[in-house]
Amino acid sequence: MQTLTSFARVLAVTVLFFTPARSLAAGPERTDGARKQSDAVRLGAYTSAGFPALLSVGGGLTFSRTVTLGFEYGFLPMSNVGGVDVSYRSYAGDLRVFPGSGPFFFGARVGRQHLATTVTRSAGTDATVSGGASGDGWFVNPRMGVAWTASWGLSVAMDAGVRVPLSHRNEQSAPSGVSLPSSATDTVDLFVAKVIPTVTILQLGLVF
Repeated sequence: MQTLTSFARVLAVTVLFFTPARSLAAGPERTDGARKQSDAVRLGAYTSAGFPALLSVGGGLTFSRTVTLGFEYGFLPMSNVGGVDVSYRSYAGDLRVFPGSGPFFFGARVGRQHLATTVTRSAGTDATVSGGASGDGWFVNPRMGVAWTASWGLSVAMDAGVRVPLSHRNEQSAPSGVSLPSSATDTVDLFVAKVIPTVTILQLGLVF
């Protein structure tokens, strides 16, 4: 009888000792579960600098730290290059896949781009004439890169790839008797009709 009483006491102490420990162990599991639920879908917004779009802004949704679907608008403000005024803009859907939920990703942009060149020439005393060329087209931009996201939401990324034209259309406009310099038309062909490298030098964003 005394043996049974001693065993009961030991059992009671053991239960009382381990019950709080199990409760504490369950706490982190719930916390991890809540964290996983909050990471299931995250919204991000960013701005970046690179080529061919000097500046870009965009955003997207990241699912389980594995796949990001987004949208991006890029532009090159009017700039004078070799006597030719050049402006560029593009918009594209953006897909990124992060193998193993790590920082490295591969993906592609698919979108449309527009580039315009303008040339102004003197036509006598206090007179000028202007002409230009422009191009529009669809493109696909496979690329790979790396992206880091801090626990409080700051995101930093870089990537490189190639832009492949899917279709394009070029136009020229100039007054009668005025011919455009080859630099105006060649620039349009280079950006819209040819395969060119792309690079995101630095992308900064916030993830919520």
